[in-house]
Amino acid sequence: KQVYGPLMVMGNFTRMADSDNSSLLNIAGAYKLNDSVRMTFAYEQSRDKAGYVLGVKSGAIGTADPGTPNKQNNALLGLIWKTGPNTFRASLQYVKVKDVAAWNDECKDLKKYAIGYDYHFSKRTWLYANLAYTKYDDEKLGSFFGARNEDSVIGYQIGLAHLF
Repeated sequence: KQVYGPLMVMGNFTRMADSDNSSLLNIAGAYKLNDSVRMTFAYEQSRDKAGYVLGVKSGAIGTADPGTPNKQNNALLGLIWKTGPNTFRASLQYVKVKDVAAWNDECKDLKKYAIGYDYHFSKRTWLYANLAYTKYDDEKLGSFFGARNEDSVIGYQIGLAHLF
């Protein structure tokens, strides 16, 4: 069992090629409170001047306005609690989107709440279930992220995983 200590932090900065100097900054980390509980955090700041997300034209993965320049600030807090074969997860995410020309310089935000559960049958096989709720400021922001004419969405996953 590898133990790296109670605190782990990482970060990166990327200036995307052929994107009008668009950039992406990520900072993330985790703090191990004890053997059972870990808190996680992440922050991302993107400056998408040419309407690209990591080199993919906005809209290629469902946005309503292909190639729309924008700025985003994303923050995430998470909690993982392991007890025996059970793992419980919870997270809160906040995203602020701004500088979208069609919104007349109006800032919009979304909030996402998620919970999850894993039951480990062994080190290599587990059952999982996840539920997430996302609330957008309005339908325009929902459409920007691919939820056409919706101001909120619910997502879920249920499955069985095995590592070969």
